[in-house]
Amino acid sequence: MGFFDVFANNVFVKRLRGQTGHADLIAQMVGTRLGDRVLVIGGGDGRLVAAVGAPTGLTGRVTAVESDAAVANRVEVAATSAGVLVEVEAAGFDRLPFEDAAFDVAIVPMPATVESLAASLVDTWRVVRTGGRAMVVAAAGVPESARVIAVLGHAGFRAARLLSERDGLAFYESSRPASRNRG
Repeated sequence: MGFFDVFANNVFVKRLRGQTGHADLIAQMVGTRLGDRVLVIGGGDGRLVAAVGAPTGLTGRVTAVESDAAVANRVEVAATSAGVLVEVEAAGFDRLPFEDAAFDVAIVPMPATVESLAASLVDTWRVVRTGGRAMVVAAAGVPESARVIAVLGHAGFRAARLLSERDGLAFYESSRPASRNRG
């Protein structure tokens, strides 16, 4: 690897160029695997959809849902140009257009408010399989961890916790039990 390659891969240089690498970091933290069925709810980032979807391969399923059709189109173009087979739907987050237990993991980039997160997670429980995971990705420190964990519990997920904080992001993880016990 030459000097220019090392320079181009430097984290500081990437930040100056606007290449924060958050999509790759999120994909590492989520840890999708070959054959996983993945749903990304909102966020408007095709690079994120591609990064979390790439490990699933041809045997997996990568789906994104956006509330705005134009955003959904941009997400689809960005993800497919990265070489990932993806389905993108334009629909409201309160009633997701998917069958029950269709996904192994759902990733929810933190919306503007905790209340918006709560609305997004209510139907997420239905489309994640028993034993599957819901992950919320938020800016570190905002909102309070306890509120995000409480919203995951209220939506019916269990074992909600702050998994990690890295590079200004907070990663929350939870599991879907067989029956909904709102806590």
